[in-house]
Amino acid sequence: MSMKPGSKYYPLFEHLQHCNQEAVTLTFTEIEALMGCSLPDSARKKKNWWSNRDSPSALQAIAWISAGLPS
Repeated sequence: MSMKPGSKYYPLFEHLQHCNQEAVTLTFTEIEALMGCSLPDSARKKKNWWSNRDSPSALQAIAWISAGLPS
């Protein structure tokens, strides 16, 4: 799967793809600023929201997986 332009998480994907770092740490506020909108409540409440799920419905995971960062 790849990240599609226009996706809510595409700005996060672009940032991660171009940061040239092995590991990246961002706050919720920084991610929301990149995206231009709020993260869903589940991002703050559920640890598994941040997992590397290979699912078409997990667009957030597709963002960082497609960017090529190590898991």
